[in-house]
Amino acid sequence: MSKIVQLDSHLANMIAAGEVVEKPSSVVKELVENSIDAGATQITINLLESGTKLIEVIDNGCGMSEEDAKLCFSRHATSKIKNQYDLFRIATLGFRGEAIPSIASVSKFSLFTSDGLESTNVVYNAGKLISVEPCAMNQGTKIRVENLFFNVPARLKYLKSLKSELGSITFLVARFILANPNLSITLTNDKKVIYKTNGSNDIVEVFGELYGLNVARNLISFSFKEEGYDCKLTVAKNMISRSNKLEITTIVNHRYVKSNVINDAVVEAYKTLIPEGRYPIALIEINIDPLLIDVNVHPSKMTIKIANEHEMANLITSRIRANLISDNLIPDAVEQDGYKKATLLNDLNEAKDFDSIEAGSLINKLSEDKPSENENVSFNYIDTKKSYQEEIDKFENDNLKFNEDKASFNLSSLKNNKEESLNVDSNMETIPLSMRVSPNRIPNLNYIGQIHGTYLIFESEDGMYIMDQHAAAERINYEYYYNVLANPSNERVQLLIPENVELTKFEYDKLQDLIEDFKQLGFIIEPSGPQSYFVREIPTWVKIEDVNDFIHNLINDFKNNFNLQVMSYRDYISKQIACKASIKANHIISKEEVIGLVKKLRECNNPFTCPHGRPTIIRYTKADLEKMFMRIM
Repeated sequence: MSKIVQLDSHLANMIAAGEVVEKPSSVVKELVENSIDAGATQITINLLESGTKLIEVIDNGCGMSEEDAKLCFSRHATSKIKNQYDLFRIATLGFRGEAIPSIASVSKFSLFTSDGLESTNVVYNAGKLISVEPCAMNQGTKIRVENLFFNVPARLKYLKSLKSELGSITFLVARFILANPNLSITLTNDKKVIYKTNGSNDIVEVFGELYGLNVARNLISFSFKEEGYDCKLTVAKNMISRSNKLEITTIVNHRYVKSNVINDAVVEAYKTLIPEGRYPIALIEINIDPLLIDVNVHPSKMTIKIANEHEMANLITSRIRANLISDNLIPDAVEQDGYKKATLLNDLNEAKDFDSIEAGSLINKLSEDKPSENENVSFNYIDTKKSYQEEIDKFENDNLKFNEDKASFNLSSLKNNKEESLNVDSNMETIPLSMRVSPNRIPNLNYIGQIHGTYLIFESEDGMYIMDQHAAAERINYEYYYNVLANPSNERVQLLIPENVELTKFEYDKLQDLIEDFKQLGFIIEPSGPQSYFVREIPTWVKIEDVNDFIHNLINDFKNNFNLQVMSYRDYISKQIACKASIKANHIISKEEVIGLVKKLRECNNPFTCPHGRPTIIRYTKADLEKMFMRIM
């Protein structure tokens, strides 16, 4: 008797559901992708209890005939591809024909569809056909998925909390909104609106709706083309960051994908512009020849292969950094303070990775003082017709209660938004000639004084500026040493008394392998004992008191990576030297030193942040000061 049996279609669909339908967000993903492929311009997603009781997706797409409506429940029945050659030119989001039968096998599934000529209602329960009958509806499709996983107790048992499942769906729908700004997408949970976009195709307006007005005001958009693909990038300035990489969104041919290579490229572009452990908000939209990608490598179609991905990533890094550096990155102090008030509200949309991270942790944090009997969660819907501060105040006062009121702010004021000019009148005699500067970098400044031996106060026509003297000096020194290390000279200083560096056995053995690398940097080192070395010569750019720490720190950083060369640590070395060589806090400096500091800072490639990403200078506009003193309301 044969041990191998042919599985029936119902069991095969349930097995497929295990791959395609992991949780409610997986159902939302598959159904919304079908709506987009159907040419819909309006998509509404209605949830009950975070999608565990009901997921309803309504669109105004092309709809289906009765024949197609019945056929779509068959496995691998699809209108997206016809033959094997189409598999290498996929231009749609879906193509396998697995989603509908898989979802129908683990839920009560109701399909209402009309192609404009005939309307059909098809009902399945746990993969079994219940009815096919005519219905009345406009052209388009409505799908209701009820009681998901009711017949798969094991899968139902391992669903996370309602807040977590809702966070996963919210995160996913935000990606659809970013990928399709031309579509009107509405998301509700328990009849409360979470997202509602108007399909204006304005990416600034979309960012305002998802992240708030402060982010929308601080966007930089640009694009570039290469052979086989073109890339459009929308990135937030460096004064806005998040605690993880989830808000780096990559869209390839209108499909949201996960790419560690591109994520790392974006993070690299912000290196030294934001603090370590913080990550930017960025949207990377890539339109590429379908022949150069393979989307058929993962059941969820979120992981894809891209030809020449590393070369593309290098271009993305260089283009983002160039555009950031060329912009004015001096943060407004008052705007920064207002932004902090709304951090938790914005982080709701940061959600968490809906595949691997507890999606509701932020929501739990926000509502932990207000438990809910049924574990339902209410979101504060950000209406873009309201001012951002009004939304913050409402959020604080109502403690996440939904607010349906409409007010009168329009995001259109942000379209083509430009930073206000930082030019000042060239006839201002009080500004030293040595501190003049071209627009959109460090503005013309008049030095006022120093406070706490740390912060330098300046004025200009547009307001007051505060500079961190240590951060500014650190940026100057960092760029100097970074350039020096690009072509290290052979100029050395011979020490009258060699510096003795005592090491552990591991450090001693490691330094033996690195002696030639250190020699390239200008260090002449030789063994002086079983676990020590003499440093006999040092490069002219290193102070003798820093030698011991410098060598210890560098060797310790090699412990986890044995293949690196000293020169590949150019950035790290520059930061270490710059920090020690810079003016410290609580140190009084003269006006002449201040003028020299500002002059050198202006000459930097990036004068706006220290090497660790902290700002070197911030601004209080004249309007900010007048508001603080209630001269204007």
